[in-house]
Amino acid sequence: MATSLADTSASNAADKTCDIEATVSTGFENVAKEEAIEKFNTEVVVSRGKILVKRIPMTNVKQILDLGTIDNCQVLMTREPDFQFTQDIADCMRRLRDYVKKVDWQQGLAVWHKFFSFEHPIPSQPEVIPESLGDVILSVITPKSDGKRKKKNKGRGTKKLNFEQDGKKEADSHEKDILPSETVDSESVPSEVCDARNVHEQADECMAYPYINKDKTEADKTTSNSVTSIDTGLGLKKTSDKSEKSDEKSTKGWDSLKPSFRVTCYRSGEGHCFDSMTAAANFGGAGNDYFGWNVKMTNFDIEVVLSVEGTEVTVGLALTKQSLHRRNIISFGPTTLRPTIAFSMLRLCSIQPGDVVCDPMCGSGSIPIQASISWPESIHLCGEIHPKALARTLENIDELHRKRKEKAKKDIKVDIVFWDTCHLPMKNNTVDVFVTDMPFGKRVGHRVENWKLYPSVLMELARVAKLNTARACLLTQDKKCMIKSLQSITKYWRRMQTLGVNIGGLSAGVYLLHRTATDYEHSD
Repeated sequence: MATSLADTSASNAADKTCDIEATVSTGFENVAKEEAIEKFNTEVVVSRGKILVKRIPMTNVKQILDLGTIDNCQVLMTREPDFQFTQDIADCMRRLRDYVKKVDWQQGLAVWHKFFSFEHPIPSQPEVIPESLGDVILSVITPKSDGKRKKKNKGRGTKKLNFEQDGKKEADSHEKDILPSETVDSESVPSEVCDARNVHEQADECMAYPYINKDKTEADKTTSNSVTSIDTGLGLKKTSDKSEKSDEKSTKGWDSLKPSFRVTCYRSGEGHCFDSMTAAANFGGAGNDYFGWNVKMTNFDIEVVLSVEGTEVTVGLALTKQSLHRRNIISFGPTTLRPTIAFSMLRLCSIQPGDVVCDPMCGSGSIPIQASISWPESIHLCGEIHPKALARTLENIDELHRKRKEKAKKDIKVDIVFWDTCHLPMKNNTVDVFVTDMPFGKRVGHRVENWKLYPSVLMELARVAKLNTARACLLTQDKKCMIKSLQSITKYWRRMQTLGVNIGGLSAGVYLLHRTATDYEHSD
């Protein structure tokens, strides 16, 4: 039997609670859990790439967006722990369509209204509940049988990029977006590809009805032009998506009194006789028959999230239309770090008021910007050797100041310096916390150069760090070089924790270090 996640027993709306599921960068789940517990003082369940925050009071639910570690979130409406899928695809899709009637739409829409608005009332159930929710859809675009994805930019891992390149060509350099014209198959795609999108482990996803990337960048939009819609029986025929006319109000049967919606499906696990596209098309078609809501792929009002994990089925409503990892950054470089990852790394360092926090290789400024916002009582400084990177940092800070001014907020305080990380213009024993994203040798630099760079940087940080109290949190995908470099200077840095994280499909490491009490000895 389906289980409602609403707290319907409470008579007072202020006493009602809801469950919110949020995606996080893989490897930082426990960091996100600690932040959520600190924020809501409630139970938090952790799984790979996501957290479930239980029983959040409805009055405080919007505070979920204040969490610095989360990327996307949704309110869970209904969970079916054992859907008992069979190998008859028609039977599975028929039961999935009927499941629309069992969803606690009242709970979901009550939370949705706290985040979004619509000019007309949205009933949580139709005036007349239809007996049938339409015919089963079986003819859909199927994923490639071999599950192989085209390799893009072959050999880029060994190519050294010029920092003068326009960083806006890569909105997020650490993210390998799944091509919008492909369906991701959980049985054939490596888990790191899915982790890069911050979805369920080895999940495949689809929006009903044409497949469009959920979180695509400007560069991705040209790719999606080749996508064609499928015939769902809802007035959407096989037409080119180039003009996106199927999403406009000219679509046959459009009702301006009702909201537009789409269905996003995430599927993981084995034994399913269907793919996510088929599931999304059927659930979305049934939702259209049930509510009469308008189907729209872009600029929609409501996004319904259908998740199928093994035998478990959950349904929720998305509370974010754009991933929160893009917050505070408008100018991206070739190695821009997600602000959500930057926040997670900063949180690991237990920053205290008055601490001097430094990012010696700031890139586009994700770490110092996030640090100055979240820990305003500390002292923040950063630097770079590349003028283009410094320009991007200044651009991001200026844009952030403009937005904060509109909200009557004070400017952030951060000092930016042009310097060489191996020769910092600072006195010994002056910095409390170092947090930085080291060059991977992928898009910038070269792995061979790291063997000289990493030891030099660690020695310079040891000189400037405060004895016995300073902390450093370093991110790199070149783990072998980092471990060897740390082994050579154990008298200065003690490794306290190592996290395996996924950065855009790359298996990286986060190293939390503590400065020893050994005085720095200069060596030529």
